[in-house]
Amino acid sequence: MANALTGLGVQPGDRVAVQVEKSVQAIILYLATLRAGAVFLPLNTGYTPAEIGYFLGDAEPQVFVCDPARQEALREPTEAAGARMVTLDAVGRGSLTDAADAAEAFATVARDRDDLAALLYTSGTTGRSKGAMLTHGNLVSNARVLREACGFRQLGGPGLVMRCARRRHWRTASWPRSGFGRGSPIWACRRRGHFGTPTSPSVFKSNSMSFRPRARSAVRVPPARCRSGSVP
Repeated sequence: MANALTGLGVQPGDRVAVQVEKSVQAIILYLATLRAGAVFLPLNTGYTPAEIGYFLGDAEPQVFVCDPARQEALREPTEAAGARMVTLDAVGRGSLTDAADAAEAFATVARDRDDLAALLYTSGTTGRSKGAMLTHGNLVSNARVLREACGFRQLGGPGLVMRCARRRHWRTASWPRSGFGRGSPIWACRRRGHFGTPTSPSVFKSNSMSFRPRARSAVRVPPARCRSGSVP
């Protein structure tokens, strides 16, 4: 996918604006953007065409990636910003994927810790949204701190465990390594009790399944409540 981005004219330092549903493909696109030396600019899927027009005009991205279902609605603001539009849906279909399938192996572009890696716009509560710049050094530092503070570790099975740092929070949260698909269970555990969303236990095969017989309570969390990507 990094090759596909460079084929669209993306150069190191260029912005790649993205308005797609959260999915494995979106993560792949994020990593591909960084590998190409470009700057990842994620945009909320709830933004209207007028709002998208503001962000594209302000950030001036080389490429704008959107869901195929919104392609026509977003064509005008994309052209006004001088960006190239490609598509990617939640299951990996779209013109960007088609271009990536035809691409060859890619050599990662070397970047310095002070080079820009991501551009995240503020919510704009007190005024127009502003782009907050995150460098590669920022992202590496965040990852290291989270690993240490939250206790991320690999399980023996296909899952991950996160230990929550704050005392009043649930002690651990576990989820499938395959991602946050609809119906996937998320288990949050504390010292003397456990809760989770056992809506599809067959897709979750990690060591935390052994907690279920001892759980004192179980709560099913609707998938819509998990859209933010955080533990409910």
